[in-house]
Formats: sequence, structure tokens, C-alpha cells
Amino acid sequence: MKFTHYILILAALAQAVLAAPYADYYEAKKALERGDLVEIAKPMSAYDTNRLLDLDASRITVVGKGYSGYELRQMVDKGGRYKLDSSHSAYDAQQVCDRGGDRVHVFGDGFSAYDLKKMATVGSLLTVSSELSAYDVLRIVTVGKSRIKVNAAGFSAYDLRRFAQAGAVIIGEIDESAYEILRIIEAGGSVTVGSRFSGYDLLRFSTKGKERVLIMGKDVSAYDLNKCATAGARIVLDSSFSGYDLRQVANSGGSRIWLEAAGVSAYDVRKYVEAGGQAILGSHFSAYDVLQVTAIEPTRTWVDSDGFSEYDLRRIAQAGAKVFRSSARPYEHDFAKALRFAVLFTD
Repeated sequence: MKFTHYILILAALAQAVLAAPYADYYEAKKALERGDLVEIAKPMSAYDTNRLLDLDASRITVVGKGYSGYELRQMVDKGGRYKLDSSHSAYDAQQVCDRGGDRVHVFGDGFSAYDLKKMATVGSLLTVSSELSAYDVLRIVTVGKSRIKVNAAGFSAYDLRRFAQAGAVIIGEIDESAYEILRIIEAGGSVTVGSRFSGYDLLRFSTKGKERVLIMGKDVSAYDLNKCATAGARIVLDSSFSGYDLRQVANSGGSRIWLEAAGVSAYDVRKYVEAGGQAILGSHFSAYDVLQVTAIEPTRTWVDSDGFSEYDLRRIAQAGAKVFRSSARPYEHDFAKALRFAVLFTD
């Protein structure tokens, strides 16, 4: 599968997943004014949601659960992105997909394979799981290609290879042998791996898959991670590494390296960002420390907004940091950025 297939799907998903979930109109409006991506959910009324869409639909994702099919059809015509699940009927979901195309992301559990294939046909993004048979998933992927994300859990290595060859994006850590992981990578798949594999195997994955390999670095040696970073993998680091090791891996991998900064000193975070890595900071840092890191390189500074005051968030956003509020982490949707595809505020 071509790299551009991954780029297009993840560029769209990045905007949807890294949005901040709001249910209050005034808080959401302030976030839009700061420049954040905003995710809207019930109990916000359809009236208030439409008002926000009129302000700036390009930075809004609407979680459809709780809104009627009629309300969602009105909203999608204004723009924005939408997340739908089986709390909606297949008819209502299809109507929204028909209008929104690739601005609509459908979480497939609870829908029939027939209905999901129709949604894929009009260009919508789908996430499917082993609730469907491998046969049905392959039929959907054949239509939707890189717009289809397949959760790896419950599928055999053979099936995952077939999905990858057909164009799907494979998500979730794959519980298979190193041999099977390598075959999935060779088939064009993307994988998340960690310390259950040897340094030798991690390097083989990195050499073959480059940015399609995400390594969760905890309990992997800094020496092995340096080699994998040099080979082209994306890597997530944490406070279990010394400041020296953080800088060394960042020097090897640049913006493909991510740091979950909780527990790391502000000094070491600054030096790590100076070395080229991306950092995710939260309210365990002071606003002053966050602003110091942001001043080094705002495009590689990510700030989880939980716990910061509105005043501090405005200052942080104005300094250029990427502010988000979501359980999803930026590196989970960063393959597009790694290949330098243009995505909103980068992911």
C-alpha cells in the first residue's frame, strides 16, 4: 500500500480525535477563540451546536450520540466533522455519511457489514473490529481502503496481512510473533510494539516499516531505541529515561520521538525539545514552565488543557503550543505528520 493512503486517512482522523470535548456553549466558544480544536457532545443543544458551527465549522467535531438524525443532517450541511455509532439507526447514519463523506467517522460495532460497506462507498471513515468476520472486513476494506481502520484484537496474523494489503490501517498492539509482525509490516501495515520484543526484533521492524512502526519505549533500553530511531521508527518515551537518554534518542529521531513528560524535570524537557523531540505536557508543570518549553519550539509542544486556568491556556495557545483535551494521545494519530502531510495545527 502506498504511504499516501496512510497519510490521507490519518490527516482526517487527526483533526477529529485531538479535539477537546465540550458540552457547554460558552466554554466551547472560548476554546474556538483560543484556536483550539473543539469536540462537541451532548448535553449541548442542537441550537448551540449550530451556532458554534456557524462561527468556525473547520475546527469542530460533533459526537453524534444523543442528537437526532434530523439534527445531524442539518449540522453536517454546515461543515465540521462527525463521530457516529450504533446509537443511530443505519438509515440516519447513512444519511449523514451521504452528506458528509470523509468528514464522518463511523464506529462500526453494532452495524451490519452490509450497512458499513454502503457507508464506505460514499467515502466515510470507518473503524471496525472482530465483531465482523474477516471476510466481511475484507469486503469493506476493498471498498474503503485506507479510510478503514481495523482493530487488530481478535484477528489472525493472516487476516491482518490481508487487510493491510487491501489498504486498511491496522490499529492496536498486535499480539503475534516477531515473524508475523514483520510480515504485516511487509504487507504495508502499521504496528504498535513494545518491550515484549527484543532489541534485535524492534530494529528489524523499524528498518522495514520506518514511520509505520510506533514503539512504546518503556522498559526498552535507550541503546536499542537509539538504533530504532535512526532506522526511522516513531518512539514514545517517558520519565523512566534519564535526561541524557531522552536527548540522545531525540537527536537520533527528531520529531518522530515523543515524550510523555509527566515526572520529567522542566530542565530535561527543554533540553529534549532543543534536541528535536516532541513533548506532551500537562498541569503537573507550571504555566511558566510550559511557556518556556513552547518558546523553544511551539510546533513540537503539546499541552493537555486539563488543570490549567483559562488565563494560562490563552497565554499558552497564543505562544503557539498545541492545546488539546482528549484521552487520545497525539502520537497515536501522528503518522501523517511524520511524513510531512499538511494537517490542521501540525498530527
